[in-house]
Amino acid sequence: MPSRIVIAYWHDLHANRIAIVSRRHETYAQLWTPRLSSKQRLAELGLAPGDRIALLMQNSSRYLEV
Repeated sequence: MPSRIVIAYWHDLHANRIAIVSRRHETYAQLWTPRLSSKQRLAELGLAPGDRIALLMQNSSRYLEV
């Protein structure tokens, strides 16, 4: 199951529950909201669903966002 579906599912059920503990606690609502803006930024770069990208970064909640 794609991660976007999982995050959307848990956001709808438990938006205010803690989803990730890293440098700070983040709820499912906090994870879901930035993800929408990332989708818009990628579309502005000309990327479309199904396009492939490479990601090189440290483990963090930002990784899930992308």
